[in-house]
Amino acid sequence: MCTVEIINLPLRHAFALPVMGAVIQYLFGRITAESWTAIIQAQRDYFGAHTYQRKDDPTGKSYHTQWT
Repeated sequence: MCTVEIINLPLRHAFALPVMGAVIQYLFGRITAESWTAIIQAQRDYFGAHTYQRKDDPTGKSYHTQWT
């Protein structure tokens, strides 16, 4: 049984497993190359006019988007 099925089975029967879900998300964040940090950078840029760095730009230049 895979880890997603371990979490999915109780959820289908309306059992809440907040800690188990958090553990799975933490593990996925540690083992994936594209993690959720890009989403946090985008949210910071949207709400606070912070800048972000693009992964396809090796120069490390900072960008800011005018969000509409």
